[in-house]
Amino acid sequence: MPIIKRTVKLILFLLTVVRVSSAQNISPLLSALNQQVTVIKSFDSEDDSDILPIGKILKDKTLIGLGEGTHGTREFYLYKARLIKYLILHQNLKLVLFESNMSGLDLYNQYSLFSIYRTQEIFDLISWIKTYNQKRPEPEKVRIAGIDMHYTYFVINEMLKSRYFLTILNPEQKRLLMGLNKLWEKGDPKLSKKEKQPYLNLAHSIYSAIHTNGITDSNSIYQQQVRLFEQSILFLNLGDIAGNEIRDKFMAENVTWNLNRLAPHQKAVVWAHNGHITKDRWRGYAAMGTYLKKTYKNNYYAIALAFGEGYARLWDPKGNTSFHKALLPPLENNNSMEYVFKQVRYPNFFLDMKETALNPVIKSYISKRHEMRVLGATFVSAESQINLSIKLKDAFDGIVFFRNTSNAWDIQN
Repeated sequence: MPIIKRTVKLILFLLTVVRVSSAQNISPLLSALNQQVTVIKSFDSEDDSDILPIGKILKDKTLIGLGEGTHGTREFYLYKARLIKYLILHQNLKLVLFESNMSGLDLYNQYSLFSIYRTQEIFDLISWIKTYNQKRPEPEKVRIAGIDMHYTYFVINEMLKSRYFLTILNPEQKRLLMGLNKLWEKGDPKLSKKEKQPYLNLAHSIYSAIHTNGITDSNSIYQQQVRLFEQSILFLNLGDIAGNEIRDKFMAENVTWNLNRLAPHQKAVVWAHNGHITKDRWRGYAAMGTYLKKTYKNNYYAIALAFGEGYARLWDPKGNTSFHKALLPPLENNNSMEYVFKQVRYPNFFLDMKETALNPVIKSYISKRHEMRVLGATFVSAESQINLSIKLKDAFDGIVFFRNTSNAWDIQN
């Protein structure tokens, strides 16, 4: 037999042995997970028995990060909506923060919600919150807000329709703001660092005008509006990694600004991708959750929502650019967390990784690096494109897993 053929056969044999060995080695882990996880029974049941253990964990938390492995999974949206309703009814949750534009987003103006969140599941949640608020005094109402500075024109539009800003802005300041929005009408402006400087100078001149008018509180809505403008200019055209690094830093800043306006003993949730709410570095940079963990310490609890197989509401830049039902890549990578989790007895479950009585086998597993399936809002066909190496224990406090998923629904007219 030629040497090459013998070598190939040996490699195939060794790979088979490794696969069999891996399957045998996860048996104690599966047994431990079957004993430890909290089973998720339903998304619309009035029976809170499966929410109560999670509610007990979150009782003393000020801020809860609600992640998602894709921007478009119906089960993620339904589960988070159910948990949010529980926290509103039982734990004084008064603020729901979305990974969406901070400017202009509230219960009655949802235009600033990113298109990934313009779905029936989220529309139903917002409608529920509106109904909840109807007979409650202002301090007891639940607010919805955004944390993102992503699109400069949203920020400028808010400033230019504000009576306060129209009063304090001089003609040159208004001209510069309107001129930049004209650029936005043609697409994202491609501004160099040098070309950004006049707009950063503009932000500082507006700060001065606000101070001259007697507002020096950094928590004022007017100061924050100018800060959003400044953030959006600094973020513009930075590219993938550099852009996301500064974006996460600014989103953490905006979360803190929102929480500073809450009364004592009120809490908030921040609804964003797993990559934003994580407490660890993400793709090499400090994620939003790392700043939140530093600020709120043990009062911040980050929950990742992970998926196995099925569908999601995604868009394909190479084909149908509108959102559509997309098939997720099959789950075949035996080094991924989801590959193990799909073999747990229960299809949908929650695991508290901060549990002091956590089984040693689980502790060992989450303390090592494994791959996790990570997908945004864009369709990909290969599993290798969505795997990211992380250490679960460092990244998240808890994890929710859904073995089979479906696509989020477009809003039904």
